[in-house]
Amino acid sequence: MSDLRTTLALRLLSDELLAGLRQLLGPIDPATAQDIASRAKWISLESGDVLCRQGEPGTSLYLVISGRLRAVHRDAGGRDRVVGEVGRAESVGEMAFFTGEPRSATLSALRDSVIMAFSRELFESIVARHPQVTTGIIRVLIDRLQRSMRPPPAAGVANVAVLPIHSDFPLGHFAGRLAAALSAHGPTLHLSSERLDTLLGMPGAAQAPPNDAQGAWLTAALDEREAAHRFVVYEADRDASVWTRRCLRQADRILLVASADGDPAPGQIERVLSDAEERVTTHRTLVLVHREGERLPSGTRRWLAARPVKDHLHLRGDTDAELARVARSLAGAAVGLVLGGGGARGFAHIGVIRALREAGVPIDMVGGTSAGAFIGAQCAMGWNYEAMLAANRRVWVEVRPHHALTLPIISVVANRKAMECAQMIYEGADIEDCWLDYFCISSSLTTAEMIVHRAGPIGTAALASGSLPVFTPPIADGKHLLVDGGLVNNLPSDVMRDLGAGRVIACDVSSKEDETFTCERVPSTWEALRARVDRRRAGPRFPSLVEVLVRSVMLGSIRRDAEALKSVDVVLRPPVERFGLLDVSRVEEIALLGYDYAKRHIDGGAIPWT
Repeated sequence: MSDLRTTLALRLLSDELLAGLRQLLGPIDPATAQDIASRAKWISLESGDVLCRQGEPGTSLYLVISGRLRAVHRDAGGRDRVVGEVGRAESVGEMAFFTGEPRSATLSALRDSVIMAFSRELFESIVARHPQVTTGIIRVLIDRLQRSMRPPPAAGVANVAVLPIHSDFPLGHFAGRLAAALSAHGPTLHLSSERLDTLLGMPGAAQAPPNDAQGAWLTAALDEREAAHRFVVYEADRDASVWTRRCLRQADRILLVASADGDPAPGQIERVLSDAEERVTTHRTLVLVHREGERLPSGTRRWLAARPVKDHLHLRGDTDAELARVARSLAGAAVGLVLGGGGARGFAHIGVIRALREAGVPIDMVGGTSAGAFIGAQCAMGWNYEAMLAANRRVWVEVRPHHALTLPIISVVANRKAMECAQMIYEGADIEDCWLDYFCISSSLTTAEMIVHRAGPIGTAALASGSLPVFTPPIADGKHLLVDGGLVNNLPSDVMRDLGAGRVIACDVSSKEDETFTCERVPSTWEALRARVDRRRAGPRFPSLVEVLVRSVMLGSIRRDAEALKSVDVVLRPPVERFGLLDVSRVEEIALLGYDYAKRHIDGGAIPWT
């Protein structure tokens, strides 16, 4: 790092420097911090640069003064796994440094970063001159060991780069609205090249090359402003300018924004990502802005196939509510709704969704299993309460695909009617086309693992998620034969959290104890048959074959669900026990029960985000 850059960093980042050193060494005064900083090695990294590699000796300890690093571990099979991220005022490399073991992960810069490096000799001299720091070091090591036993937290986002896919997109308007929405989560600064020049009082400052004196000064000045704000929205230029490239290097998240009715082919500015900045590995999100009131999106797959993005968002216009949803996603505060399986009892989800919407509780992501997968998809597609009731009544009460009996060679019922119903409801739409981020769970008979459906036809995924083994045929999807997701994860709140939801609401319609599965004795086959043929004949109440199958599927994950629910923010359990698992004719009654239950809990303060 140049002397100029070091001087600027020390002057402009003194608070960050002091905070980071105190985090690493314990209580120290500013004079001691400046003395340590003047003797440490300073390293300047551009986005994509590698600081150290897995397997190398741990000869240095690092402190991030500005920027962000990512730690990636490669296993014996050559598979890479992100094990964490390190941001401003955080240290990294302690374990290898103090134990003498090789580095356990490769550290690389997610964006332009300034690092302070401590050699072993320097560190020993610091301890000799300031013995009190030993206590702070021990605390850091204990904390690092404890954190290593827990899954890594969701990556934080501080800097957001907003790039237009097409030059005619009103990016300034969008970026300004986004900055306003982010301000609800913390102090936010909106910077474009023009706004930065005005802020600094230096025309052309934003276009300063990063490697000359003015560029180094600009980097330090931006670091100072980032330290004073929770979020910085970097609005790129409409071309691949020096400022646009700087925006990319500064970003923790890159938003590629376009009008949904535009051309899905990559725009000129995207070549900055694919060519000149190919080392940039920052999380990229595609944001498609639709006209308000437009019908369900279509053709999203073409947009995604044309660019390497990690995820995407559909916005119904750039309204306050839609920008607030983007802001929650960036702030780690997205609300995920998880809907469990439970046969006809899953209709309670319809009422719960209605109550949440009426109370203004945001639903940013939705996922589920079996019945929860069917209702969740309808929620993600933007259906209202009446539309969901009508569709489910038509399918389960009028068409009744579960009554399409066939020769019991592959299954008890055929799938033809079920597929027709899926086409009728979802009209061939893909998961990628949903207004909200959606997933559902199925179980693979082929690989004995959980399958998380995040793309492809909604109908196929929902059918697989609710395909009862033996009763309905498995769903063939690539190399997998898929059956009901309840076998492996009936209430996938853990999946929702892994996909980025900061707050999770789970609606559980299963039951550890189910009164409908109690009886004095098991009737004979003929008794059961007579009772079904002649409803007037009294006989012992006993669950049907399908009810036993549904309950059996749920049993496998009830204990797993109980463990997963410990990390859920809000758990809703509508009292649906009095309804049978096949009481599909009571769809309105069950949905209303779910609504009344959720409304009481929301009014009682069970959900604090209203």
